[in-house]
Amino acid sequence: MSNKPDEQRIRFEACLNSERPFLALHDLAKALRDEGVTQLDLYLLFDSSREGLPDDFRYDAILDVMDFIVGGPIAKGNDLYTSTIDYEDVKASRSQSR
Repeated sequence: MSNKPDEQRIRFEACLNSERPFLALHDLAKALRDEGVTQLDLYLLFDSSREGLPDDFRYDAILDVMDFIVGGPIAKGNDLYTSTIDYEDVKASRSQSR
């Protein structure tokens, strides 16, 4: 499966609109990681996808999976990557995309 951002977004939206969004999004995050998506890119996909959503169960599902993407103590042992995300990298990536 290709990791093009448009395809990732389509897959993300399908998971978000599923009957059990947390489980679907968690499975998607693991699949994308296994397909070679970097921790930073996966974080940015989830972060940008929560913008504009109402504060409901779908929004909560995104944030819960983001905890596992971030890693470290916030993931409570359920880290998807071996390192904790560096928020300086997140800020730098956002600055470059503007």
